[in-house]
Parts: sequence; structure tokens; C-alpha cells
Amino acid sequence: MTPIRLSAGDLVLEARPDLGGAVTAFRHGATPLFRPTPDHAAPGPAGAAFALAPFPNRIAYGRFAFDGEPIGLPADPDGAPHALHGEAWRAAWRVDARDAAAVEFIAPPPRAWPWRYDLRQRLALAPDGLDVTLTLRNEDTRAMPAGLGWHPAFARRAACHVRLGASGYLPTSPDNLPLDEAPLPPRWTFSTGCDGAAIAPIDHCLTGWDGCATLVWPDIALTLSAPGCSFLQAYAPADGDFLCLEPQTCAPDAVNRGAAFGLRRLAPGETMTLRIRIDVTPR
Repeated sequence: MTPIRLSAGDLVLEARPDLGGAVTAFRHGATPLFRPTPDHAAPGPAGAAFALAPFPNRIAYGRFAFDGEPIGLPADPDGAPHALHGEAWRAAWRVDARDAAAVEFIAPPPRAWPWRYDLRQRLALAPDGLDVTLTLRNEDTRAMPAGLGWHPAFARRAACHVRLGASGYLPTSPDNLPLDEAPLPPRWTFSTGCDGAAIAPIDHCLTGWDGCATLVWPDIALTLSAPGCSFLQAYAPADGDFLCLEPQTCAPDAVNRGAAFGLRRLAPGETMTLRIRIDVTPR
């Protein structure tokens, strides 16, 4: 499928509804800001940025209970043995509205998730940045657990300086599930700034996030903001040249950890929204 292309000033964004509603390219002129997506990619982790819904990150072994009902979800091939990133990132979305600088996608009905929902993603480009709005509405007759996130993969990790505010992080078990909150290790000097290459490897949820992260390269700077989000998943594999900073309304496996981990309970007809802004400033 030919990507949908948005442009504003020097910024260009491409997105494909058939690849989980994913952003497949985001650049300033010829400079990539997100890791570009291969043309032959299938829906999944190759996307430059994609929505995480109706839950972000992992659910342990795809199992949890809600209001006394046991729930089982299939393991994801990229996160097995756990359920991973919700289900919308693996599905084909449809275009609801678009113009030269904005597009809105609607996700298909849920598959394994046992509650009905309406999920929308709006991408709006301006000459100075990108606005992302995710909206999740409970269309079921029962209350449902809910969480939202967005998964951007920033390019050129080795040349990047990263600064953000966080009070701690969640160490992980050998099977990559979150443990209790702990202080940040000394090598992650996020408050004063980290070299992007020194962060890796990392696959942890940062807690007490202040909702803002700044990434600076020699030629350009980005500011990622997500008001109201206190969880930020950081992912940078040792063998890659990208850095994922993923705003999330809740921590991994929140359905098994409760409200303290940010889990939302949506009543029938209730809506939750995640708004993300990426400001782009040439240097």
C-alpha cells in the first residue's frame, strides 16, 4: 500500500493504516527523525511509531482477572510467552478523515480482547512538530481495564543526547516482567543528560516521569511531551541504532498490579485520551 503522506514546512510524515496505523517515516528535510520502516514490512515492531492499545507493553503470560473473571490472551510472536502491546498494532486500520497535514485512523473491532471498544488515532503535522491523539472508548456493556501508549523509534541513537526527568524504574525478571520500583542506576544520568549510545541496552519502564523528554543531535532537537503520563518505556537494543521512548498511561502488566501501576477502569461509554506532542527545532 502507498503510504499516506503529510507535509508541513520541512516536516514530512508517512503512515500506513494497513500496518497497524503505524507511522512509517518522519523526517525533517532529508534527515530521519524516526527509524524508517522497510517497504516490505508486515504489521508489528518494524513500524517507526505505532499505537499501543487497549494496553501497552506486556501482560504476563496473557493472563489476568478483572472483576472476578479470568481472562486469557494469546502470546505475541515478538513478546512470547506474554501478550504484547495490545492488539491494534497487528491489525489493519481504516482512514476516517484526512487533509494535507492531518489524518485520522480508526482501528478494527477487537479480536481476542473480550470487551468492545472504539479506538482512534489522529496525526496532525505543523511546521514545528507533530501532534498525536489516541482516543479509546469502552463500547461494551461492562467496565473494562484500559491503558494507552505510543511507540516511537527515534533514529541515530549514537549521535543523540537524551535528557528527561524520572524518579525510578522497574527492574525486570528473567522473563522480562516488571518487578518493584527501584532507583535509577548511576549510568542512566537522565536528569543531567545521557549519551544515546550509553543507554543501551535498556528495556525498562521509567517511573515518576515528568512527561517531557528532550533528544538533541548536532543538527536538530526534539522535545517529546505527554501531559499526564507518568510512565515512559525506554527500549534500545544493544545491536540497534535507534531509541524508543514510549509514553504510557500505565506500567507493563498493570492489569496484574492495579491502580498504583496506572491501570484505568473504563465504565461503559467512558473515553480515555492520550495526547503526545513532538516539537522539532533545527539547530
